[in-house]
Amino acid sequence: MSKYASFSKSLHPQVIECMVQLGLKLKGARKRRRWTLANFAQRVGIARSTAQRLEKGDPSINLGAFVNAIFILGLEAEIKNLLAPERDTRGFLSVMSREPKRIRETLEEKNKLNF
Repeated sequence: MSKYASFSKSLHPQVIECMVQLGLKLKGARKRRRWTLANFAQRVGIARSTAQRLEKGDPSINLGAFVNAIFILGLEAEIKNLLAPERDTRGFLSVMSREPKRIRETLEEKNKLNF
């Protein structure tokens, strides 16, 4: 059993599909630039076989290789926006649900107003 096969068993099927889609998008971006796989691998600093696995969405590939490939393709803005707080609606709703319903003044704040 390959490393990929054993690792992928522990992943959610949607994660695997997301990785495959990411790989296909990387491959499309490379082809739009008219780069060969060997040229792309050299630019990213990985072996040609690793670049092939990257484009197939192999989840056992180092995250650094994926991110470096995205930077080499000039798509770093996508990475910077990936986990941007303003786009994290689930996190925002979670924070808002923990906000107190009513905010009271602390004793220290009350004493500041007493001359």
